[in-house]
Amino acid sequence: MNPATGLKYTATNPPPLSTPIPLTARTNFGVPNNDGSQPDGTNARRFQLVAAAVLIKRRSSMRHSHLQFRRSLIAVLGFAAALWAVGHWWMAQATGIDDQNQPASEGRPITPAGTLIVDSATKLPAVGALPVDFIRSPDRTGPDGKGGYLIAVNSGFGVQFSAAGNRGQQSLSVIDLNAKPAPVVIQNVYFPTPQSANVGAVFSPQADEAGAFTLFVAGGIENKIWLFRFLPGSRNPITPGSPGPETKVEANFIDVNGFATQAPTPRYNGGYAPVFPTGLALSPDGETLFVANNLGDSLGIIKNLRSTRDLVRVDLRGENPSQCVFPYGVAVPASTNGRSAAKVYISCWNESAIAVVDTNSGRVARIAVDRHPTAMIMNAARTRLFAANSNADSVSVIDTAADREIERINVRLGEKARIGSSPEGLALSPDEKTLFVANAHSNAVAVVSLSQSSGNELSKNPSKLRGFIPTGQYPSAVACVGQSLIIGNGKGTGFENSSVVVNNSGRAPNAPNDRFPAVRGQGGQYSGSLISGNMSIVDSPNEQRLLEFTQQVLRNNALIGEMKAQLFRGPSPIKHVIYIIKENRTYDQILGDMARSGDGSAADGDGSLAIFGGGETARSPRGATQNITPNHHALAARFGLLDRFFVNAEASADGHNWSTAAFSTDYVDKAFRWNYSRRGREYDFEGFNRLPNFEPLGGLPSFFRLPASADDIGSFIKRYAPDLHGARDVAEPETHYLWDAARRAGLSYRNYGEFVATLSENELKAINTNRGRSYPDISPNVNAFPTKRSLDGHFSTTFRNFDLTTPDSITTDSYRAAKEANGESDPLISHAQTNARFRGDSRLGEWLEEFRSYVADVEGGKPDRLPNLSIMRFSNDHTDGLREGRPTPQFYVADNDYAVGRLVEEISRSPYWKDTAIFIAEDDSQNGPDHVDMHRSPALVISAYNKPGSLIHEFHNTVSLIRTMEMLLGMQPMNQLDASAAPIEIFRDQADLQPYHALIPEVALDNLITEPARNGRTAYWMKRTSEQDLSKPDQADAQALNEIIWFSVLGDRAPMPRIARLPAFDLMVVGMKERQDADGDGDEDNDHGRKERASRIARLNRQR
Repeated sequence: MNPATGLKYTATNPPPLSTPIPLTARTNFGVPNNDGSQPDGTNARRFQLVAAAVLIKRRSSMRHSHLQFRRSLIAVLGFAAALWAVGHWWMAQATGIDDQNQPASEGRPITPAGTLIVDSATKLPAVGALPVDFIRSPDRTGPDGKGGYLIAVNSGFGVQFSAAGNRGQQSLSVIDLNAKPAPVVIQNVYFPTPQSANVGAVFSPQADEAGAFTLFVAGGIENKIWLFRFLPGSRNPITPGSPGPETKVEANFIDVNGFATQAPTPRYNGGYAPVFPTGLALSPDGETLFVANNLGDSLGIIKNLRSTRDLVRVDLRGENPSQCVFPYGVAVPASTNGRSAAKVYISCWNESAIAVVDTNSGRVARIAVDRHPTAMIMNAARTRLFAANSNADSVSVIDTAADREIERINVRLGEKARIGSSPEGLALSPDEKTLFVANAHSNAVAVVSLSQSSGNELSKNPSKLRGFIPTGQYPSAVACVGQSLIIGNGKGTGFENSSVVVNNSGRAPNAPNDRFPAVRGQGGQYSGSLISGNMSIVDSPNEQRLLEFTQQVLRNNALIGEMKAQLFRGPSPIKHVIYIIKENRTYDQILGDMARSGDGSAADGDGSLAIFGGGETARSPRGATQNITPNHHALAARFGLLDRFFVNAEASADGHNWSTAAFSTDYVDKAFRWNYSRRGREYDFEGFNRLPNFEPLGGLPSFFRLPASADDIGSFIKRYAPDLHGARDVAEPETHYLWDAARRAGLSYRNYGEFVATLSENELKAINTNRGRSYPDISPNVNAFPTKRSLDGHFSTTFRNFDLTTPDSITTDSYRAAKEANGESDPLISHAQTNARFRGDSRLGEWLEEFRSYVADVEGGKPDRLPNLSIMRFSNDHTDGLREGRPTPQFYVADNDYAVGRLVEEISRSPYWKDTAIFIAEDDSQNGPDHVDMHRSPALVISAYNKPGSLIHEFHNTVSLIRTMEMLLGMQPMNQLDASAAPIEIFRDQADLQPYHALIPEVALDNLITEPARNGRTAYWMKRTSEQDLSKPDQADAQALNEIIWFSVLGDRAPMPRIARLPAFDLMVVGMKERQDADGDGDEDNDHGRKERASRIARLNRQR
């Protein structure tokens, strides 16, 4: 219903073509109304209740609200202004989320200003994967006398047209700025993997005889520059457009493989030559195109565009050969003759510099700026260049006549605020007196009044930061159109992120658990594509409105309000923290079968998803009762169950950065999405840059000259760890990592497997025979080194990093022997094993050997050597799918569970129990099923001081977990995000020193190793497993791997549920038709559906 007119919108009577979708109603409750008046909290609450009463016809219970909401919604599809209130009420009923524990971007609430831009075809909010830039068209038909169109370049993982594959669609979105009553998206051009619309786009300055312009678009991995025709005024201005779902764009392009200095190889960058064009710029006469070659460390120049298209390469590398440059953006200053460009500016991601290239001589100079310069813009006269320094929270202002930085503007949330705003987009007001800066991690646009002084006067009258405008999550681009701002919300405006399923007819939100069991055509896709961005439009605020907006941004970022100062009434009794980082599980997969916490409080889990639990769903494929994670369950029951813990990350690439740095940089946020969507690059996210795949690959000759020694291989790998050579790691945050924070605090620290390269004896043998490593590998390390200098001397040389051949604690054979010995045999793989068959290396075993030496010292009266901070990687819950000869997924998780249990037992039986806390979390949940959200994940906080059996139902995430550790040890926060995070209040002052006794998981003995396929379906999933790259974390197709894992447990007896998530677009589902399942029946009630599925599984298990 339209609140202004009383008109009711239905599926057959949708809202007008370009009706803007208001952003969250909280915007009007937390900041002034449009007329400047203050909102009435009573009326706001009344509005919520009235909206709920109109839309929800009956309220029977918390668990019945989902279906009621979806069915009732059909009656009043157009009640857009009330939509957030209803969505908020719905979530509060369905999942217990309220203002205190509502998940939002990085754990902080968002109150975006303005309205969402709608797609004209669907009447829904327009969606794009991580909008990185806006390009104004060159026609002069716009409302402000400039271009009539704005092109959004969406260069993230990509939206998906179906859940069947892992093909992300990057895109170009054409916004008609003249549409009434508000701008709308009138066309989307999609680029299915490996095709790409990667960052750079630029229009030719002159139109052809028909009035059409050429639109140049960087093609990323395929090393091409797309050539599109853009005709203003036409229904689809860009031609050729998207021919259809999953169909490649068929447009002309310029091949830029000629810029490469290395031949393509299947071991690097997806088999493409390392060029990877990103930023683009044209000379004033349109005859020369300048290209930032992100993997080629060069500026590419394409001369004579209309004829011979000659390629010229300018090397941008400096004196340090280990320093990768990663050029990103390109800008061209004013021309002396109005035609050619005498020089070009390039933002160099991995240098604190803007490169200046003389286009005639090829000479390269550098202008020193701040860390990680990224987006650049120029004023109309092209006398000033503005560059966003993303890792330093600043903007550099460069005088293009003198080629020097004349001002550096701080855009943090406060003059003394910690780093962490991450500016990524820039725009100038029409009068060029105001600079707008998209601060991605602050969920805000900074408003800067630019200094009008120059020379010596500039220092007396510098530019001033006037305030902030609240945005959606992760604003990654901004444009100014007249007196309005258009903001690209890189991660949307949903409770936790945006989520869409795209099809020919439009987009529909992927609501959580909308159907159980999942049926064909139901929404659900890879986590990377679930993070879809959208675009909002905001009127440029006056001073009073900006002040109020700023206060809201500061509240959202916890800079206003009460902060938790301590976790104990007195000094913290905790002197040692042990932090275990695991791999890729959701809460429901592990703990979904825990109906109640240890104190009897009702927990929010779905047992029918707990394939790694101990209930019906966790039975073996042949029906045997199993208990896969008894230690996780027992530890949660005793020390506290966190059923509202969410990881910040979508994958291991950003996961290991969030888990160790409480941050993810601009490089990580962009490049991991390109890498994971199969658009090239390498795994650059744990200290290596551009390391090729040197492991044995089927059908390829060995990477090394054989035989290779451990030193040969180690020396080769070290070449790609830039920090070891005094160069910069492009992914590294400015404040570095937890171990650096410990060092700054004067604390001791030790690392086990994080940001460490290891080479085992068996791996060396495998390389020298050019064969893959076999399971299990319990051989010792023959080479190990950290990828960060600050870890040198502070890491275990014997502890293995990620691989799926090394046990976390036990092997299938040692487990079988222990079971057959009725518990008289210890299954742990260690050097202390009495059984020689099981004497060797496991992750727990290597840590245990060190820990027992610390205990022996303390008990012998020697100084305490246990580090204050220990970080450890237990990674086998990642699993290896259905790979023949490898453990089954359930055994991998059981191996991981026993490692956790034994570690806790060992500490609890030692003198360290009285002053040690243990933190356990996944780096990411990697797309697994969970009935609340794919980010919800199991986490444990364990100490003698825990409140016994408590249920922690408040929202927490990776960053708040880290904040809790920092507070316990007296460490300073690393950045603004962990500084503002709420710690986990799980402690009490009284200690319970009773030790914990580890439990051996129960896994059926015929369910330990993946055997050869017995039928066609098993053979199919084993073949899918063999197609996955599981040598590194998350290099497999995550959707396929989760389906493989589900099949490994339940076969075809129960379909895998599609990915649940918190509602997209704050449940802005205007125009969505009610969906029917395959049999034509309506959706089952949410809770009833779960019980039905659980009952069906139980019946099947009894029949097996």
